[in-house]
Amino acid sequence: MGQSELNTVRSQTRRIIEHLLKLEYSPAADPRLQWRRSVNEARDEVADHLTTALRHDLEPDVATQFDRGRRNAGLAMIEHGKREAAKALPRTCP
Repeated sequence: MGQSELNTVRSQTRRIIEHLLKLEYSPAADPRLQWRRSVNEARDEVADHLTTALRHDLEPDVATQFDRGRRNAGLAMIEHGKREAAKALPRTCP
């Protein structure tokens, strides 16, 4: 059960990172509301699963999840014609 919980928290962390990056860097007017809702839902999911032990397991992995979330955000921006916004995404986790 612990690995499943960790995978859930990792997945939702990536989702939060991806959508926060889109909110910060994408010039698109839509779907901003959906990104905000997605971030809130993912935060709730993390809160439902996160324990002290899982937090300890996740902390060294945050840079990896940032890289993956950044990649997903960048690909989505490029797919929607926002190549310059994708290039502006930070390379390292702030």
